[in-house]
Amino acid sequence: MWYKNIKAQNGLTLIFFGIGIFCSLYFVHLTPELTQQEKHLIQTEVFSELFLYLDAHPDVEADYFFIGVSGSDPAPEVLRSFNGQAPKVAPISSSMMSFGFSAAIVHKSNLNKSGIITDIKTIQRKENGRVNVITRIYYDRASFANYEFILAKKDGAF
Repeated sequence: MWYKNIKAQNGLTLIFFGIGIFCSLYFVHLTPELTQQEKHLIQTEVFSELFLYLDAHPDVEADYFFIGVSGSDPAPEVLRSFNGQAPKVAPISSSMMSFGFSAAIVHKSNLNKSGIITDIKTIQRKENGRVNVITRIYYDRASFANYEFILAKKDGAF
């Protein structure tokens, strides 16, 4: 009988031990997904910091901040959190790049109003609980800058 065979018992023990080690290492390194509410909080915080930075920059003159997440419009909750912001905040879909190499970014309905596009490219939770956010700011057709934010959650906020 196989269960009386010591070599078979040792082999099965090693196989089950290996499976247990593999599974424990795999599940320990999984990071939970961010909830929609957490993503909205992160987006709002990152956009707020970018607006403070751009407002303090002496060369920035914009009528609009166009915001996006991976090239699409952000959630309506995120947009609503910037009601009353100066310069005005609008979704990225309401912007367009005018013609020319270093042409300005303008509002689709009013080509006399220029703006800056701030687009969140990635939001990634790390194993240590922090969140890395990569953003891109387009000043005009020919110039942009990438920024990386590292956020930590404290008292329920990022």
